[in-house]
Amino acid sequence: MDFEGESEDLLIYMDFNTKIEDVFFASDKDFKIIGLDSQKPVLQLGNQVYQGEWRDTVGTHLFFEEVEENKQNTDPLFSENPEKTMSFRFKTDKLLHMSRIFLKPNVEKETESLLNEDSLQHMDISP
Repeated sequence: MDFEGESEDLLIYMDFNTKIEDVFFASDKDFKIIGLDSQKPVLQLGNQVYQGEWRDTVGTHLFFEEVEENKQNTDPLFSENPEKTMSFRFKTDKLLHMSRIFLKPNVEKETESLLNEDSLQHMDISP
């Protein structure tokens, strides 16, 4: 199968257990997510790493999209136009609860792999 040029958009409601700076959610900021289809996906925002857990929501979460302003009144009962006009897009009853985690380098494994027989022979050192 050739998936070149194909893409899929996903909307995910994420709930963070800590305050996240708005700068991380700017449209020009990159993020990485691993294992989105697993029970505990991992998200990297800048230099911060979070582990998620899928949960059911209390009620239904709704997604709206801002639409271009309508210059005319949408309803004769309103004397003023709203500042923003929103349009319903999607709904969900699942959320991804994110908790910050701290990664540590696995030094023991690195040392172990550096000192195995194959690497010692490659360096002309007899074990």
